Amino acid sequence: MFPVCLAAGWAPLDAAVVVDSRRTELQASTQFGFLGGINSTAPKVEFTRLTSDLQTELRGSDSGSGALGDSSWVANYEFAVEQTLEYLPAGGFSSSGSVLVFAFAADQGVASAEAGNLLELGFTVSNPENYQFTGVTTDLAKIVLERSAGAGLWTAIAEPGTGIFEYQFDLAPGQYRFSAVSGGYHNSSQGEGSAWSVQLAAVPEPAATAVAVGTVLAGMGLMRRWTGLRRSSPL
Repeated sequence: MFPVCLAAGWAPLDAAVVVDSRRTELQASTQFGFLGGINSTAPKVEFTRLTSDLQTELRGSDSGSGALGDSSWVANYEFAVEQTLEYLPAGGFSSSGSVLVFAFAADQGVASAEAGNLLELGFTVSNPENYQFTGVTTDLAKIVLERSAGAGLWTAIAEPGTGIFEYQFDLAPGQYRFSAVSGGYHNSSQGEGSAWSVQLAAVPEPAATAVAVGTVLAGMGLMRRWTGLRRSSPL
């Protein structure tokens, strides 16, 4: 039998933040082949459980070449979409996601790839407390933290732009929603991937700076890993 805290949501028994809903979607769309013989795929995976599938990925690739009448064709693509989610012992959460895509085609070959990475978390704050909201995003990635205003309406309380961000604020009791979405594309000649890393944690005042720095360093580690993957791609 699950502990009581898992029956309605996930959090330590004494935590002020209880995560009660989760939606993860990883998806891609590809075209591959040659003029007159193109194959399309659209793989997708979804996860909604709060305590399993917290490290997820969606990957795919294909390559080929050959003669085509008086000409020839060559094409290849690959994509990798990854997401992690961790619940913090003192309440709150940390998460990261990345999208890497690459495609190449020559002669009469055709190759393209697009991919997306989505995380939505709903959580309840039971006691007023001071929180640190930190992380980092690249282009093609967006993060929003919202509070319910009732009647299906939401008010954004943090909507950081590209780069490193840091917020510190009091969260009043109520319903909240966090969302992160990122994408990437490549069409044989140009493209771009994306990545994000975020943490929401209740932090005592003396430790606020240390936690913020730790989160930013973790985010920069993700960015270095994502950049290294892109540079080391064999395609």
